[in-house]
Amino acid sequence: MAKKTRKTNRPNVSRDALERARREMQLVPAEPEAAVDAVKAAPTVARSPRKLVMVPRVVNLREEYAYVLQDLRNMAILAVCLMVVLTIMSLFI
Repeated sequence: MAKKTRKTNRPNVSRDALERARREMQLVPAEPEAAVDAVKAAPTVARSPRKLVMVPRVVNLREEYAYVLQDLRNMAILAVCLMVVLTIMSLFI
């Protein structure tokens, strides 16, 4: 009988690249220059892991998705026009 192997749910990307992508997708660093200066000031022999302070990005959804509202408005106008055309055609058929 063949040996069963376990499937792992690990991504096919290096751990550093995955962590960097997750940070970029969710949060924006507050002050990258300050973080770099703190790293340069740290001693090279006994170096502790650095921790970046992350701040959530403020997004104005009305500006970000203005094109969606415009498309919805255009579709509503088209739907009303088609309903009027169908109503007029039903009177003559």
